[in-house]
Amino acid sequence: MDTHIEHIAIWTNDIERLKDFYIKYFGCSASEKYENPKKQFSSYFLSFERGARLEIMKRDDIVSEPTGEKIGLAHFSIAVGSEYAVDQMTMKMANDGVPVESMPRRTGDGYYESVILDPDKNRVEIMASKMPDQRYYDDNREIDDNMPVVVYEGDYFRANMVKNLLENENIVSYITNDIVGTALPWHVAPGGYGAIKLTVALENYDKAKSIIDEFEKKLNE
Repeated sequence: MDTHIEHIAIWTNDIERLKDFYIKYFGCSASEKYENPKKQFSSYFLSFERGARLEIMKRDDIVSEPTGEKIGLAHFSIAVGSEYAVDQMTMKMANDGVPVESMPRRTGDGYYESVILDPDKNRVEIMASKMPDQRYYDDNREIDDNMPVVVYEGDYFRANMVKNLLENENIVSYITNDIVGTALPWHVAPGGYGAIKLTVALENYDKAKSIIDEFEKKLNE
């Protein structure tokens, strides 16, 4: 028996907006639009490179949006390749103003993922499909303005101070190794120094570095 999930369907108030979102960020291809005027129903099937399809549907009498957690579908997950791809895509979305519920992290069961909200507030996990022992980078990675780069290494307290300074200047950043780097810093960095890392998009690196240099200068005065 060949069993698999063929597609998942979600309702939307704005079918064109939602279609364009998934095409822009996940490279989906869209089917021709199906319309049933009698039922005031329309839909698209969105296809990824492989795996299940996503059906987005609109009907005029269905207008509510999801709010908070509830019984039923909690989220769906889209694999994008390497951990680097998760970082890069999440950073691009954050810089574009897409709500990010959880910046990239490793979960307790070993997955590397972030969580974003699509235009209808559906939770979407962006996850790495490669195992942790494989290369962080894709061989065909592209270097662009959203490329994630480490801009600061230090302890948990100072890393969060720097993060707040960057946020005040509208620079999106996220912390990695915060749990292990605090509890067992020598496991992630030689001598435990610089165990907590702060990452920004390449386009913001110079501005962020200038802010951090000024921060460290004041600490040493």
